[in-house]
Amino acid sequence: MKVAWARLLLVAIIYCVTNQAKATSIDVEGREPLCYRSAACPYIYNPVCGTDNTVYTNECTLCVKNRLRHTDVRIKKMGLC
Repeated sequence: MKVAWARLLLVAIIYCVTNQAKATSIDVEGREPLCYRSAACPYIYNPVCGTDNTVYTNECTLCVKNRLRHTDVRIKKMGLC
């Protein structure tokens, strides 16, 4: 029984680590941010690095800045630049 739980835990850890790697790796051209129609962004700190090498508070903030500036800054990577 303990061996089964250990295997299950190991599989869960491997799954989480590989999905985290997929979530942070973005191609050279950057990923288009997921934008919504709302002008208000949530107060959630989940930084993204734009292709302009600027850190945005979250993906929504990047979208709003793109709309205001009429630019097409994409997400270079998740997290700080």
